[in-house]
Amino acid sequence: MPKVAGYHDDEARLRREEMGRRIEFARNKMKLSKSEFAALVGVGPSSYTAWINGKSSPTVHSLAKLCEVSGVPSSFFNPERLSDIREVDRFAHELVARL
Repeated sequence: MPKVAGYHDDEARLRREEMGRRIEFARNKMKLSKSEFAALVGVGPSSYTAWINGKSSPTVHSLAKLCEVSGVPSSFFNPERLSDIREVDRFAHELVARL
């Protein structure tokens, strides 16, 4: 019997997609290509693409590298811990100011 996607599956997918948007935002603000950004983070382009498409999430180690490379706190990339849009906007402005 096929697995039926439920609420929790949809919620997890939406969180991964939002994280992917934030990762892509950080990359775009740094004006790096996908492959350049992936290399700085220490992953291959296919892993990076899976992140930004919401197919997978970065490991704890990769998340730490994302923070190091982009200069923003991990909460920026974590939709579960950062739901207030004003806070997202504040981190986005901080990131732009650093570039």
